[in-house]
Amino acid sequence: MIKPGNLLFLQEEIRIMRIISTNRNSYIFLALILLILFLPQCAEEESAIPPGIGWTGTDPTSIPIRQRLLQAERGNLVRNPSFELGRIVNVDSNTVSHNITGWKEMGENISWLFHSPDFVDIGNQVRSGSRAIKINRNPGTEVSNQGDGIVSDFIRVIPGNYEFSFWIRLEDIKPGSEFRGRRLDRAIDIRLLYYDKNRLLISGNTYDNSGNATLDQSIKSLMFSDFWQIDSFGWTPVKGRTTNDFLTEGDIPDEAKFVKLYLGLTGTGTMWIDDVDFRYTQRNFTSLERSKRMFDTSWSKLDLVIPTPQQARQLDPLQYHVRGTDRVPPPVIVIPANPGRSFASTAGSSVASACVISRSISSTALIFSSDFSTLGKMALARAENSLAVRRSNLAWSSLSLIRMDWTEDQKAS
Repeated sequence: MIKPGNLLFLQEEIRIMRIISTNRNSYIFLALILLILFLPQCAEEESAIPPGIGWTGTDPTSIPIRQRLLQAERGNLVRNPSFELGRIVNVDSNTVSHNITGWKEMGENISWLFHSPDFVDIGNQVRSGSRAIKINRNPGTEVSNQGDGIVSDFIRVIPGNYEFSFWIRLEDIKPGSEFRGRRLDRAIDIRLLYYDKNRLLISGNTYDNSGNATLDQSIKSLMFSDFWQIDSFGWTPVKGRTTNDFLTEGDIPDEAKFVKLYLGLTGTGTMWIDDVDFRYTQRNFTSLERSKRMFDTSWSKLDLVIPTPQQARQLDPLQYHVRGTDRVPPPVIVIPANPGRSFASTAGSSVASACVISRSISSTALIFSSDFSTLGKMALARAENSLAVRRSNLAWSSLSLIRMDWTEDQKAS
C-alpha cells in the first residue's frame, strides 16, 4: 500500500488526475461535436418555417413560387395517414393503451384496429392496409359536451388553399343528448384546428360575403348536415368542408402557421376512419404557373435550342411546300447538316445556321430562315407542336426534312 506523502503516491495521484482531466476533455470535445452536428439541423428546421411577412392566401402570388412549389410537392401533409405506424403501450384486464404515430387519442371509446388474414379477419373494418380507427359510443358511455376522437400532430402550413379528405364508415349514428333533434354535422365532429407561430390556438372565423354572416372554418362536417341519423354508411371518401363555396372553401387564416386535424364522434353509434389526406391544392397557382414548362429550370442552353425527340425519321422525297397551297405535313422541321454555314434549299430559300425550336408558349415550332417570306413564314403558320432535333443524335444528309414522334410527356411539355 502506498502511503500519503510517498513519492510513488504523488505520482499515482498525478496520473489519476491526468486521466480524469483527459476524460473530461474527451467529454467536452464529444459534446462540442454533437453540438456542431445538431445545430445546423435545428437551424435548418427553424429556417424551414416560412417568415410569411406580407403573405396572404387571397393573393397566392404574394408567396414566393419556390415556397408554394415545395409545399405542393410534399403531397399529403398528414403523418401516418392510414394509422399503420404505432405500438400498444399497455394491456391489462380492463384497458388497452395505444401510441399511434402522428396521432393522439381523445377519449376512451377508441379502438386501433388490426387486420391480418393470418390472425383475426375483421372484414371491412379496415379500408386499406392493416390498420384503422374505430370509435364506438353508446348512450351508456355518452357524456354531455364531450366526444371521442383522434387529433393529429402539428402540421406546418403556409397561407393558401388546402384540401382535407378521409375515408369513413358509419353505423347507427344518432345525435347525442346535447344535439338531440339536430342534424348530424355536430354528432360527427370533423374539425381543422388553426395555430399561430407560437402554436397557440386561433379562431377559424371568417366573414362570408355571400351569406352576410360569420363562418367557422374550423368545422368541416358539412357532408353530414343533411342527415338526421344514419343506419349504415359503407366505406366512402369524404371531403372535410365548411361550405360549398368553391371560391373560399379550403382557405386557411393567414395567421395560421400550423394546423391539427380532428376526427371524432359526439353522438352515438360507430365510426371508422382511415386514409386521411390534407394537402396544398393547385388553386394556389395561376394558370400560367400550373404549366410545367414554367418550372423546368434544368435546361442547358443546348436543350433550350435543340431538344431531343423520342424518334426521328427522314421523309422522302423532300418537300417543304406545295405551290399554290398552304399544306405542310406537321410536325416538321428543317435541319442543316452543317449548322455553322448557311446554304440554299431546293425551295429557293436560304436556311440559317439556327434551325430551331420550340418550347414557346404556343407550342409552335419556329424555323429560323434568312428568308421569312417563304420557308420561315410557312413554318410559323403550319409546323405546330414541333421541336428541333438534337444534331448529335443523328447523322444528317446535307439537308433533311424530319418528322418527329413524341412521347405523351413530351407532347404535354
